[in-house]
Amino acid sequence: MRYFLLPLILFISACNIQADAGGHKVVDADVGGKSTTFSYDFTENNCPTGKKEFSSNDEMCAALRDDAQNSNCARSLRYNYFKQNCPGKTW
Repeated sequence: MRYFLLPLILFISACNIQADAGGHKVVDADVGGKSTTFSYDFTENNCPTGKKEFSSNDEMCAALRDDAQNSNCARSLRYNYFKQNCPGKTW
């Protein structure tokens, strides 16, 4: 039984890593909680925003609205993500 759990845990971990790589916000924090970054990388219709990294959620929300900063790409993905992750802010 214990030999079954290790491969299962590794499989689940690999699936979670793939989900984060799909172009959504990724929040990274060090063990002490001193450093947090917010990032996204969207592609829609072969048009990528490029990877964007921010030190705050407010900065990320402002960038999600900025067409020029995102090469006029992935507007609908950015809009939907903004609605989910930028409460109280207007698009």
